[in-house]
Amino acid sequence: MYKVGICGGSCAGKLKVVHALSGFLGQECFVISQDQYYRDLAHLPPAERAKMNFDHPNAIEWQLLLSDLAQLEAGCIVHPPLYDFSTHSRRSVSQEITPRPILLLEGHLLFTSPIFAHLDLKIFVYAPAAVRLQRRLARDIQERGRTAESIKKQWNMTVLPMHQKFVEPYMMTADFIIPNIGDFNSAPLCLLADGMKQSLHRVPPELVML
Repeated sequence: MYKVGICGGSCAGKLKVVHALSGFLGQECFVISQDQYYRDLAHLPPAERAKMNFDHPNAIEWQLLLSDLAQLEAGCIVHPPLYDFSTHSRRSVSQEITPRPILLLEGHLLFTSPIFAHLDLKIFVYAPAAVRLQRRLARDIQERGRTAESIKKQWNMTVLPMHQKFVEPYMMTADFIIPNIGDFNSAPLCLLADGMKQSLHRVPPELVML
C-alpha cells in the first residue's frame, strides 16, 4: 500500500488536493482523515470540551491510527471512528474502509506525528495565514454553527501558535509543496497521480522475460 500524506495549515486546502488526486486516481485510492482520530471527549462536560487545544498533536489518538494502518497494510478492513465537531466526541457509528493500492491520508499535524515515518510521499499545501483565517471563518460559521468571535479567539489562542510550532516548520520536509492561494492549479497533481499509477502497474525487472 502506497501511503501519501497531505499536510498543511488549517483551511490551506488539503481536502481540495485530496479530491483532485482522488479524481485522477479513481478506484486505485482511498482516503482517511487525521480528524477522524481526535480523542473522544464525551466523558467531559461540554464547557470543558470546548477548552481543549485541538491543534496540539496530543489531541489525536495516533496509536489507533497506526493500528488501523497496520491492518490496512495486511489487507484487512478497518472501521475508523467518525468525529462530531459540534460535540467534540465520536459518533456512535464508524466508517468501513477496504484497503486499495494508494492511501491518501490528510491532516494538519501529520508531519509532526509518528505517522510521518510511514509515509511514502509527502505533500504540503500552502496558503498564508490571512487567507486561511478567512476560509476558516466561512467554513465554521456555515458548517459548524460557530460565531465569528469564537473562531477568531480560538485562532489567536491555539490555531495560529500551534501552526507556527507544529505545522509550518515541517513544510520543507515535504516532497512537494502545492500553493493554494488564488485559483487552484491541479495540473501538478495530475502528473503526480500519473506517476503513482505507473509505479503500481510497472512490472518488476526480475519478472521481465528475456
